[in-house]
Amino acid sequence: MISNTIQLHSCRTCGLYDPNFFPWGDDGETPTDDICSCCGTHAGLGLDEVDQIRERRRVWFARGCTWSYPEDKPENWDLANQLKNIRPDYL
Repeated sequence: MISNTIQLHSCRTCGLYDPNFFPWGDDGETPTDDICSCCGTHAGLGLDEVDQIRERRRVWFARGCTWSYPEDKPENWDLANQLKNIRPDYL
């Protein structure tokens, strides 16, 4: 089970966890317009429905899971571990 803290600070598209990232606000539902440095998802721009997020993830996978801001990519990045941060209802 994913903790509430991880859910609040993780991208629903790619699962990137960053304690300084609040894509869906403190309530977990209000988009903040933050942009995920990994997949480039812009919280609130047509991505408030589960199907839209799943489609965005499919496109990101099709593009090879490349980072939107490669300078932020950790040396030991592990996609499989990162994907574990996605809420089950968004898989």
